[in-house]
Amino acid sequence: MPGALGGVLSLNPKRSLRCFIASLDNQVKPLQLNRRESGSEFLAKTCRPLRTRNLSQPKRVGSALLGYSGNPCRRRLSLSTMSPNFELDKFEALGNDFLIGVVDAPPERLDQNYVRRICDRRFGIGADGLIISAITPGPPQSATMMLYNADGTRAEMSGNGIRCLAHALWRRGLIASPRFDIATDAGVKEVQAQGRADGDLAHIQVEMGKVSYLGAPFSIAENFGGVDYLGTELEIGNPHLVFVPFAQLEGALGGVDLDTLDLAVLGPVIEARYEHGINIEWVSLSTTPGEVDLRVWERGAGITLACGTGSTASAYLLINQGLSGPAVAVRNPGGVLVLKRDPDNETMLLVGPSSFVATISPAAQLLYES
Repeated sequence: MPGALGGVLSLNPKRSLRCFIASLDNQVKPLQLNRRESGSEFLAKTCRPLRTRNLSQPKRVGSALLGYSGNPCRRRLSLSTMSPNFELDKFEALGNDFLIGVVDAPPERLDQNYVRRICDRRFGIGADGLIISAITPGPPQSATMMLYNADGTRAEMSGNGIRCLAHALWRRGLIASPRFDIATDAGVKEVQAQGRADGDLAHIQVEMGKVSYLGAPFSIAENFGGVDYLGTELEIGNPHLVFVPFAQLEGALGGVDLDTLDLAVLGPVIEARYEHGINIEWVSLSTTPGEVDLRVWERGAGITLACGTGSTASAYLLINQGLSGPAVAVRNPGGVLVLKRDPDNETMLLVGPSSFVATISPAAQLLYES
């Protein structure tokens, strides 16, 4: 059925991002701040320091569709139990790369050490994550998505990963329709191809669902490299902490170089304060309306070149707080993702590319548990 917006966000290569953003209605009211307050006064009045937060156990909305039943402590399985000639497709979306395997029936869960080994970039194949999928014949056809981070932990959702999975299914001819549903641990997501998606490059739209606040907006105060930031906790099937420079909230756009942040140091320290971990984004608003820069520390993967759910959470925050129009071009280190919010139901739509890299037949020592 048609998406909530009644169509697809089209990325015309002949149009600039600026033209694309300008073509969309911008009726969002700007954030109102007291210009007479100093940064320190605003921080002292409204913010709390970053602290440990026990986020709820990750939701397993789609787990029943992914083969979870009964005792979760059953024997751990590896891909060797599925097929003696098992193949993995490797795809990347803005440098965020995934290994994708399609099976008749997914295992209840994979061994954590096995996932680490196959995602290892020196001793395995190498990837930010591993995705196992199965096709539901229908009609209509649909698919499931079992996602693991490179460290072997189970993840609820990945905006880049789900685009890679959709592309893989179209490319292998396993899905006939240009629009279908994928059941994830964060719920069912609708994906739609923009143009042909059976080649090595595709542009795909994902209906990411609704973003919700886990705390008050801009209520966590931190200073990174001498710059004051305000953080907001959000959830879009997985948890995110989005930091925005305080000066930019007061209207001083630009002037913040995110590349000076040492995410390899900051990421683990901040994530460790959350019982179940958290994804962390640092965003900087551009002087060009509707464009922002983003860097990310992903839970279970570390520093990556792009994050679809992180871009979605960040874009929602900026739109909802009046810091952007209804569409945002998020410049990840690996490339640009375009996000738009449906004003009627708050649903976020994500559009971005996916590229096929290779089909791999893993060696026996990778397929079997040690």
